[in-house]
Amino acid sequence: MARITIGMPVYQAERFLEEAVRSHLAQTFGDFEIRISDNGSTDRTESIARRLAAEDSRVRYERHETNRGAIWNLNHVAAGASGDFFKWSAHDDRLEPTFLERCVERLDADPNIALCFSRVRRIDAHGHEIPDRLLTDGERDGEGTGIGTSPSVTRRFRDVLLGGSWGIRSNGLIRVPFLARTMPLLPMFGSEKILVAELMLRGTYHEIDAPLFCQRIHAAQSSSLESAAEQQRFCDPRKQRPPRVPHLTFVRAYGRAISRAPIGAGDRLRCYGWLSRYVLRPEMWFDRLTRGLRGKPLGGGSRALLQRLADSDPVATDDGATDIAGPSNPNRRHVAVGSDVASSGTAASGSPVHGSGR
Repeated sequence: MARITIGMPVYQAERFLEEAVRSHLAQTFGDFEIRISDNGSTDRTESIARRLAAEDSRVRYERHETNRGAIWNLNHVAAGASGDFFKWSAHDDRLEPTFLERCVERLDADPNIALCFSRVRRIDAHGHEIPDRLLTDGERDGEGTGIGTSPSVTRRFRDVLLGGSWGIRSNGLIRVPFLARTMPLLPMFGSEKILVAELMLRGTYHEIDAPLFCQRIHAAQSSSLESAAEQQRFCDPRKQRPPRVPHLTFVRAYGRAISRAPIGAGDRLRCYGWLSRYVLRPEMWFDRLTRGLRGKPLGGGSRALLQRLADSDPVATDDGATDIAGPSNPNRRHVAVGSDVASSGTAASGSPVHGSGR
């Protein structure tokens, strides 16, 4: 049995799949298996995955004839986790060669760590590094600040609840016994944050101070979806209409996570207190309610970064499809929006629920 199970849910993944898988196969820590779960792709995903599986016995390919949505596929690969650790991987991101080795070293050294991740390097569709100066503080999401690393369970829970999106950290290496005690991902956009919160109620977080994870930012990813309905179809194609106020579902899920956590009465009460602070924020409710009533998407935002990248360097990449550059850019850089963006089987780069190919 391999020590690490890597779950790679994919859909219409032909463009980046081979590069992503080979970055895993090049890891200095080799005791892992990659489970590619295909949500009924109609492009070359199957042939690429079967060829990779034939070349290396650590790669396994499973095909589903019906597209059941990103969340089903994410939960499916997680349910098959064996060994000591599990990792979700997107078909469009890359790992530096020592990512797994460095994470395993920390997890082996401290059995209290539930989740280990690294600093992040952002890359574009062609693998070119995106300058850090183009990122907002929100897009950096607390990286390098020590957020979430406190030994206090209530402080960790607060950091997840109030300290950013945390989605990208769900690409880290997770200790399987802790993962097995968490709730499955909800069929809603952004539900990976609930998972991370529950992990932080059970163990600690460690961030490796080196950019060993390469997050690909491109237009064909779910964080570019432009409506709540598209996000809902992406997560679960059986539910065509998104909930009007999805935030209520998130609040209930956080409450269940606190009630299930193996913590003392005092810490539980303090966590409920932070949840109350989370709820009693009028600016948040105004934003959520107005987005819900207008059918606007939750989270996301890769298009804003792509626009800044286009404005700063119009010839750095050219995917040759949909024009996203504004009138201020006479060179009008183009970024492809693949047909899989609006398809319910995609998932996003940057987190299990935000990416382009689950």
